[in-house]
Amino acid sequence: MMEQRENIVAGHMAGGDVTITNVSNAPPTYMARLKERFEYERANSVEFRSVIDSLQYYQEPVDQEPISLQQKLALGKRRSCIPEALRAKELFVKCMARHSLSETAQEVMAYCLGQINQLFQARIVPLINEGKATAVVDAALVDQVIQPVLHQLEENILGLMPQELKGMVYYLTANCFLWWHQKDANVDLSSGA
Repeated sequence: MMEQRENIVAGHMAGGDVTITNVSNAPPTYMARLKERFEYERANSVEFRSVIDSLQYYQEPVDQEPISLQQKLALGKRRSCIPEALRAKELFVKCMARHSLSETAQEVMAYCLGQINQLFQARIVPLINEGKATAVVDAALVDQVIQPVLHQLEENILGLMPQELKGMVYYLTANCFLWWHQKDANVDLSSGA
């Protein structure tokens, strides 16, 4: 045994490894706050009987004369995607209905729709406008839109799966927020292409 006396140490003094644990007092994230509210709503059987404005924003079509999801995908030369798109969109619509009585769940869905809209516009639209192959656009959709939003959900209190997030993409497409063809192309929307 070694004895030490009258040592003056400016840092840590130990006979072995020193483990330092720093605890951050960072404020909770937006998703962490929503998780707390969601748990409170469930524990107290809180029901919400309207649609929050930020979700309502995405439920109303943008265009005066909206065209169908099928037409938009056909314009983008994505006819083969139509069956999957319709199923994914329906899956998301059912998710919205399942969580319609929770204000917090509506906020999570509105957040996801907003993020998907922004990421699609920033990362996918340029690829579409450059005329990139469908496979390139689809890979970017997963890597640069779906996965980042899924990651932002943190603990994912609603249990949203990638296919439901993809359903949000097609929901936004159906409501004229997203397009799958080059916007500057001369396209006759009335023909139902």
